[in-house]
Amino acid sequence: MRDVRKYYNGVHFTPHMKALASDTLARFEALEDLTARLYPNASLRVKRTDYLRTKTTTAVTRSMLHEARYASRLSKEAPANAMGLPLNAPLTLAAEAPLPPFDARLEDLIADAMQFNPDKQRLELAVQAASFKIDEARSGHLPTIGLEASTYTVWNDCQGGLFNDDNRDGWTIGIGIEVELRITAAGMDKETLKDIVDRAHIVCPYSNATRGNIKVTLTLV
Repeated sequence: MRDVRKYYNGVHFTPHMKALASDTLARFEALEDLTARLYPNASLRVKRTDYLRTKTTTAVTRSMLHEARYASRLSKEAPANAMGLPLNAPLTLAAEAPLPPFDARLEDLIADAMQFNPDKQRLELAVQAASFKIDEARSGHLPTIGLEASTYTVWNDCQGGLFNDDNRDGWTIGIGIEVELRITAAGMDKETLKDIVDRAHIVCPYSNATRGNIKVTLTLV
């Protein structure tokens, strides 16, 4: 039943989407025609980049209109398919039901969206860290780097088989990096500092990029 209701709403929505795409295309085609008239006449206000940008935008909008037309045709077949009817089965849709009243405040919607926004969380942690004047002390030594390499050669008098001139010789190499960051914060207890550092380490893009690849140790001093 949920899928049928969803496709029912889709049938009523796609005509609006198609009409919007058609109206937008008509506007861009008029703009393209105007740009095409001004650019060849050496207008100082219309450059070649403006002309090409307008043609590109019109082409993209035209493609969107074709997609909207395709979605409109597809949406009419979806309800029958969801109900197990033949694709060409005639269907009569009920009138579009009015939408329920929407009484949510914009401030509440923004607050709910920002509550789970990772970018906002990173900014909050950065501001909090700056307010407590947290700085990363140099660990006193360069990051530890480990190297591992090996080579091999296979002696085989046979000319055929699994080993040949292309894979008879080979080598492998591995690199490992270990980093220790010592963190201090003047006037802050270690429990509060640890909580901030742990939360920042979770959402930090650099931590996410190196996690599992580089061993990072965070030490509070």
